Amino acid sequence: MVMRQLYKIKKRITGLLACVQMLFSDRIDVPPVVAEIMPLKRRSPKKTIEWLLNIIYEIMHKATHPNQNSKTTQISGIFLFCALSSSFAQIGINTTSPTRDLDVNGDLRIRNLPSQNVNESNFLTTDANGNIGQSTAYILSDVDAVIASTNVDRTVTGLGIRDNVPLGLSIRTTIPANKEGLVIIQYSVPVGISSFTEPRGYYGIRFLRNGVEAVEGSRKFSMMKEGHANMVSVSNVYVEHFSPRPNDRTITFNCKGYIEQRSGSGANRSHTYRFNMWSTGTPNFNWGRATISKQVFIR
Repeated sequence: MVMRQLYKIKKRITGLLACVQMLFSDRIDVPPVVAEIMPLKRRSPKKTIEWLLNIIYEIMHKATHPNQNSKTTQISGIFLFCALSSSFAQIGINTTSPTRDLDVNGDLRIRNLPSQNVNESNFLTTDANGNIGQSTAYILSDVDAVIASTNVDRTVTGLGIRDNVPLGLSIRTTIPANKEGLVIIQYSVPVGISSFTEPRGYYGIRFLRNGVEAVEGSRKFSMMKEGHANMVSVSNVYVEHFSPRPNDRTITFNCKGYIEQRSGSGANRSHTYRFNMWSTGTPNFNWGRATISKQVFIR
């Protein structure tokens, strides 16, 4: 098997030498290839590889640097050899005892690296000995946030439930095909009573995933009965893991206002609830503004 590979290498080197001889025949005297090639069976695989590398180096050196001894030319010859053959040998740069297919004892520089979508690429990592491998850790793929633009009021009279109050808090994410994903959604929404009344019941946020409530993401509170514009900040962190699948997956997350009015002072009394902020201007009375954000990790 080894000898078969070496003969394939010899054929490619023969073609290379012939091309060089035609290109630079006026500048160097390249001896006939057949005369230079000794029977490979008389050489060990290591000696054969070294011999072929020396041929490439000598020819390229004479053709391009007739008056210089260029280390760069030697390295170029090594990489040319790698490109032209399917060699089994390990190549060392600045080392005589390589331990990998390519072993570089020194600094490495790569110029003109193309930009790539992080969804389609992976990180390369090194261990303490400089061995390069592909990282299996999650990488941050996408970050985004939405801030509420206005307050939202809803008035409820008597007993009733309003569980789908639109707040303008929606965020979408995509998990690429054949990737594992980890999605973290955070939201914080001020909710309060703007009518200075004392309703009974619950209010809060319904958290929807593609239009269906994800109960682990919803938060609801008992209403405070203080007779003024009280407020609570409804917040949560929702985490979901996605296993790899052959197609892209797009998921939309929404925050919807929730009101469950059970009773109040006086029959059929109306109460007004406010979400997102007290006012778009000032004063906002320390309500802040509602937000929803995402962090998407893939591997």
